Amino acid sequence: MKKPDWQESFRDFPKIPTFKQWVNGNNLTREQEVTFKLLQKQKITQAEEDELKATKSFYAELATKLKNFDFTSLTDADRINFINYIRYAFNYNISATNNITLFTAYRTIINENVIGKNERITNSSFLKYPPIDIVKKIGKYNRANSINTNVFYCSENIDTTLKEIKPISNKLVTVGVWEPVNDNRFLVSAISHSDVADKINKGVMSAKKAFDELRDYNHELFIEYVQHFQAMLGYEFTKPIKDHNEYLVSAFLSEEMLRDDHKKGDSKIVGLVYPSVGNGYTTDNFAFLPEIVDSRLRLRKVLEFEIEEPFYDKDYVHDDPEKITLARVKNLNIATQIDSDGTIHWT
Repeated sequence: MKKPDWQESFRDFPKIPTFKQWVNGNNLTREQEVTFKLLQKQKITQAEEDELKATKSFYAELATKLKNFDFTSLTDADRINFINYIRYAFNYNISATNNITLFTAYRTIINENVIGKNERITNSSFLKYPPIDIVKKIGKYNRANSINTNVFYCSENIDTTLKEIKPISNKLVTVGVWEPVNDNRFLVSAISHSDVADKINKGVMSAKKAFDELRDYNHELFIEYVQHFQAMLGYEFTKPIKDHNEYLVSAFLSEEMLRDDHKKGDSKIVGLVYPSVGNGYTTDNFAFLPEIVDSRLRLRKVLEFEIEEPFYDKDYVHDDPEKITLARVKNLNIATQIDSDGTIHWT
């Protein structure tokens, strides 16, 4: 394998250890070789154990640097170098996956933000993922996509979507209610470690429990090694942000997991599930590949309304996922007839 054109260092971040580097045209790094041995229950040498411990220390130092880093300090040139460094730092990652059962997913938009005017949405395309040319034109990173990729963001209930985007009063809001066409099982990457969500979010608690059960079947050093990566992943997906550049790491990791060309068929990850920062980590958001929306989901109905009075500071009450408890709404309309060309028929 040709050595990738990645940065071995960036500012005062820890230098990429030799253990993680591709050398001498090898197809695997030493890190991959040793962890594969552990996964296959093979013995490793003391030297290999020491190398893995050093890599664990690298991840720990990297996590600290990322938590304290001022992402707004990045110039355009810095951003390229930083991404190339992060790409090398995460050139090998082991994600926690889970087959989730999805019954319904909700995507909410503020009409004016999507079509440029406070008018009714008449086609379902506006309730899907944004076209890639629009994403590139906007040029902003998001939790699970970069400035060059798009995903379908949705949530487990309407209230969560309202907490995420916080529409103001007297603006048209539209909710797409999506459901699986046939198979409702989806292989996703799940957050298993998060200091802020592991006592609140049921999905994180379940994923953490499943991870901890792996200790009985795997080398303790391997578990500790993976744990450092999972903790960084969890932090990046649950940290509040003030500037879109702060999404750089989670956006990159999302692309790596969702667009892994080595995985096909049933082993292909089709989406991500992560706690909703906007809803205080109590509920989940999803990010699915665009092709999954096109082939495996259908728009069952569409809701349109205006916010009369928001209650976004109110705690979400777990109830009917379509019940709106975080705002008083007005002018509610519901459309259930959506043509194959995406035309929405309002009554």
